Amino acid sequence: MLPSNEAIDNAILLLSPNFTERADKLAEMFYKDTGYMAPGKSVPPELMYNQPPDDALAVGYREWYQRLVGRTHDALLASTRR
Repeated sequence: MLPSNEAIDNAILLLSPNFTERADKLAEMFYKDTGYMAPGKSVPPELMYNQPPDDALAVGYREWYQRLVGRTHDALLASTRR
C-alpha cells in the first residue's frame, strides 16, 4: 500500500531544510485547520477579535503540530505494512 499524497507532502514539508518556506506553509495549514493565525504571524485587524491570547495560541499550535506529525508518521508507517 502506498502512502497518501497528503502524507508524502507533509513528510517532505516537515523535513524541508528551508525554514522560511516550511514555517509559511505550516502557518497556512494551521490557519486553514483552525481559523487562527500561527504564533509569530501578523494578525490582520479584522481577525484580531477572534485570535486567542498568545500563550493559548502557542499551546494550540504545538498540539496541532504534534497531531500533524503523528498523522504523517502513522500514514507512512501504515504504508510499509501489508
